[in-house]
Amino acid sequence: MKIRYYLLVLAFLTIQELQGNPLASIGGERGKLDFLAIKIAEDISDDYGALIFTPDHPKPLPFYSIFVERILQKSPSMVTKVSHIVNCTLTNLDNNYRKYGAITYIVLYQVENSTEELMLKERYTTKRFIDQVAKTFIFPHEIDRLKCLLVIFDKENNSKVIKEQVIHAWEDVQMLDISVINIIINNGNFSLEYTLHYFMPFENYHIQTIIRPDTIIFPNKLVDANGYPFKIKIAEYMKLDDNGMPKNTRIDEQIAVSFINMALKKLNLTSKFTEDPISVSTPAFTVALTLTNMLWRRNDLLKFDKMIDRDQLFLERKRSSDRYTERLTRLHCFHEHRKIVAVVSVRTDLNLQYPYTLFVYSGIIFTIVCVIACVRKLFSNNDRFWRSFNIFELLTGVSIEVQPRQLIDKIFFMCFALISMVYVADFYSDVLGIKYIRQIVKFDTFKQLYDYNFDIYINSSYKIKAKFFDPTRSYYTDVYAQKILAESEPVSKIGRCLKKLRKNHRVMCISSATEFYDELDEDMEIAKPVFYYEYSFYTMMTLSPYHRELQRIVDRIFETGIGEYLKRPKNIHDYALQDSELRMTTKILVIVITGGCTIAILTFIAEVLAAFYRRQNNFRIDVL
Repeated sequence: MKIRYYLLVLAFLTIQELQGNPLASIGGERGKLDFLAIKIAEDISDDYGALIFTPDHPKPLPFYSIFVERILQKSPSMVTKVSHIVNCTLTNLDNNYRKYGAITYIVLYQVENSTEELMLKERYTTKRFIDQVAKTFIFPHEIDRLKCLLVIFDKENNSKVIKEQVIHAWEDVQMLDISVINIIINNGNFSLEYTLHYFMPFENYHIQTIIRPDTIIFPNKLVDANGYPFKIKIAEYMKLDDNGMPKNTRIDEQIAVSFINMALKKLNLTSKFTEDPISVSTPAFTVALTLTNMLWRRNDLLKFDKMIDRDQLFLERKRSSDRYTERLTRLHCFHEHRKIVAVVSVRTDLNLQYPYTLFVYSGIIFTIVCVIACVRKLFSNNDRFWRSFNIFELLTGVSIEVQPRQLIDKIFFMCFALISMVYVADFYSDVLGIKYIRQIVKFDTFKQLYDYNFDIYINSSYKIKAKFFDPTRSYYTDVYAQKILAESEPVSKIGRCLKKLRKNHRVMCISSATEFYDELDEDMEIAKPVFYYEYSFYTMMTLSPYHRELQRIVDRIFETGIGEYLKRPKNIHDYALQDSELRMTTKILVIVITGGCTIAILTFIAEVLAAFYRRQNNFRIDVL
């Protein structure tokens, strides 16, 4: 989207009358006017607009026509855009703008009968004019950044008045790019002198310099904010450490605050966080652009499961004549500062699932068992332990009666018996298609919470029925939610309820969601139904000079891939444990076989040593 900038040239003529031939006197200074017009034209690109504003005046001075002519000559792009001069006053400025639909204008303003004393009063007219310009062009048309050039004609260099004007433009209207060219006219020889004035808000000082070819009329003040204090108001419940920074928590708001802080540090703005309750009824919820959208549109990192019912906040400026009062700018940093939820224990149920072919497979296995039993009868008189048929019977779980004679045979028989006990159940489950699935018990509705018969405890700070269920407000009015709260028992500290929950799984704790984030264990979860909520979000004003720079910085941050790095992992509750149980079975088999072989080897070594010992004893007896 192409940005339109508006060049405002505000001219004041403070001399009461020009003596002699005004045109001849001014003509002697045409070289200076040409230089000034060239300088202005150089600092104005095609993206800048110029507003021509000449109030109705019975005696328009020729100087204005000459000045406009010089600027239009030096900036040919304006000639095609401006076909006439709009004559209007301060009151009908907005009407003329809409009538002509012009893109490029230049502003001239003539003040007659102005003396040095009246000039001090006239500055308030200038302030009102600046306010009217901001109201006309910034708010309705969403101009991100207004560039304002004031050309003041005076008989003296009233730097004090100019300083107050530029400070007013920054702190009350927040025009960051505002410069003043003060043209001083000498009454004696009608010579012209001009100086450039602008205010550096981040360094908090006023600059006055002579205009030279290398002078920049609109210096870039956002290159380095010089540690300008940028105050961020956060909801009153977010915990701050001793240095005034948010403590590490697991909430999404903390991540958003980190991004805001990161972007501000790129501009060398000092972030200062303060806890402050904010009323949604404040009249300052006016035209704004949400910083939320600036962050959320990048990925799902900062998205909340909620709707935004307001998208207009404000950037507060503070000016004080008290030199001990800190000069700062506040970004109101909103988030979900009230959400009443329930915490319960994670409960699981073991479900048995089987296919429709279960009876067919069961018949086949029953037939195999019958065949094994018949074969067993045929070989009943010739029973050998290590016969392959006996091993097959053992592994298939069929009843078998054997008598291993050697100790090693007994050890290996026990190994095969243990393997059969662990393996056969899974073997037949796989053959028959039977699955044991452990699933979490989901609490998606208030009815499910109520039917589970929890012992309910609620934070005593929220035990107000009328607050939750006022039909005139947008609070939840579910019948089962009312029953849950009606049967709840208040507790002064929610930590006591969580202690009971750790001991008894049939306990429900109800309180603000922020009180649970740092207290939940792995076996606890926040139920999906919400008893009460208030929506809030991050934002900053469209008029703010930081908006475009912050947007550019955030874009650059996400282009580096930081969004994927900080992306919150999805909590997928898949409690089908069949695969993990099969892996556990294999582990058991390996342990049993390894242990059995180890014991068998040790037994073999022991038997060899015992046989060797007996042989030595027998040899001694024979000798004797």
